[in-house]
Amino acid sequence: MFKAATNTPAGTNQSRTFDQKSLLVQITSASTTSTFIYDGTDKRIIQNVTSGGKTTSTLYANGHEETLNSGSNSPYIVCYMFGSKTVGMRRANQPGVNANEQ
Repeated sequence: MFKAATNTPAGTNQSRTFDQKSLLVQITSASTTSTFIYDGTDKRIIQNVTSGGKTTSTLYANGHEETLNSGSNSPYIVCYMFGSKTVGMRRANQPGVNANEQ
């Protein structure tokens, strides 16, 4: 079984963890933890950053990215693209938006 490699670069307060392919999978500092998930071609597809009890998740897909902040009530719109054509849209946390439409 593979044991992840962890190192702490000189002059930093970070701990960095790498998987068996030497891909960075986690960075930990005093108050923040970042984790990274990769697809089968070693492209980063998800990044989660947790700091102060709140997590920001970013999904990377087809040259685009979608970010979600946990505990956030900020309004947002997400557009789903196929090539250059918008094929879907999701709205949330917007006054007057029917919950069934989200």
